[in-house]
Amino acid sequence: MVLGPEAPLIVLGSAVGALVSRNADPQTRKAMMLLGGVAAIGAVFGNPFVTAFMVLEFAAIGMVPAMLITPVLVALASSYVVQIGIWGIPGFGVHSLSVPGLPSYSNIAAGDLVTALVVSVIAGAVAILARKGGLAFERYSSTRVTRGLFIGVIVTAAVVFISMTIFDVAPQLILFSGSAGMSSLIEQTSIVSILVILAGKAIAYAMALGGGFRGGPIFPATFLGVAVAVLTVAIFPSDSVSALAAAAIAASAAAMIKLPATSALLGMVLIVGAGPDVAPFAILGAVIGFAIRTFADSKDQSVEERVIESEGLLA
Repeated sequence: MVLGPEAPLIVLGSAVGALVSRNADPQTRKAMMLLGGVAAIGAVFGNPFVTAFMVLEFAAIGMVPAMLITPVLVALASSYVVQIGIWGIPGFGVHSLSVPGLPSYSNIAAGDLVTALVVSVIAGAVAILARKGGLAFERYSSTRVTRGLFIGVIVTAAVVFISMTIFDVAPQLILFSGSAGMSSLIEQTSIVSILVILAGKAIAYAMALGGGFRGGPIFPATFLGVAVAVLTVAIFPSDSVSALAAAAIAASAAAMIKLPATSALLGMVLIVGAGPDVAPFAILGAVIGFAIRTFADSKDQSVEERVIESEGLLA
C-alpha cells in the first residue's frame, strides 16, 4: 500500500526489548521497549541523528523521559554499528535516504525563498488534506474492519489502474512508501502526469492511513512534498527543484508528524546531495508545515467543541 516501514519496525524493536527484559520490573521493561524501537527505526533513516532529533523532540514535549536520552543515543550507535559493521565484520548495509540526481544548489536568491514559502504552504496543505482524508476513512473503517480493508484496496487499485492506463504513470509512483520513487518523480516534466501522481498518491495514502493497514506516515508525506516541488518547477522551469524539494519535504513532514526539528533535518538529509545551501529552505518549510498543522488542529478542536456544545443544548 502507501505507507512507510517505520511503524512496523518500531513494533518489532519494541518486541525485542520486551523479550530481553521480560523478567524485569515494568519501568525497566518499558525503557527497554523504547530502546528497542529506537534502535529499529534508526535503521530506516540510515542516519542515527535523524532518529536522535526525533527522540529529543519527543522528550521536549514530555513523551520520552529526559533520563533516557543517553541510553537512546547508545541504542542508536549500536544500531548503526550493526549497519556499518565492526572489527572487519561487514554490517547489513546503510539505507541512504539521499535522493540521487538532484542538481546542485549553491546560490540562495531572495526570490527562491519567496517561492519556497508558497510551495511549503501548498505542500503542508496537501499533507493535511491526506491526513484528514485518512482520519475520516478511519472513523468509518474502525467499526467495519474487513470492509475498510477491502475498500482501501479497491480504491487504491482503481487509482493505480487509471493512472497507468490513461496517463501512463508507472505504478511505483503511486504505490509504496515513495522513497524509492523520488528520483523518477523528479525526472517528470509533464504537468498533467505530475498532477495525477500527486492526486493519486494522496488518495492512496489516505486509504492506507485510514483503512487499517500498518505502516509509517513519514515517507509518503515527503513524497507528496517532492511532487509539489516538481510540479512548481514544471510550471516555472527557472526555479530550483532542489531548494523547493527541501522546503516541501520538511513542510509536508511537519504537517503530518508535527515534529518541526525532525522534519527540517529530514528535508536536509534527503536533499543533501544538492549542497548545504538547501538547509534554510528545509528550516523554512518545517516552520510553515508545523504552523499549518497547529492551525488545522485548532480548527478541528473548535469544531469538536461546537459539536459538543450543540449536543449539550439538544440534550
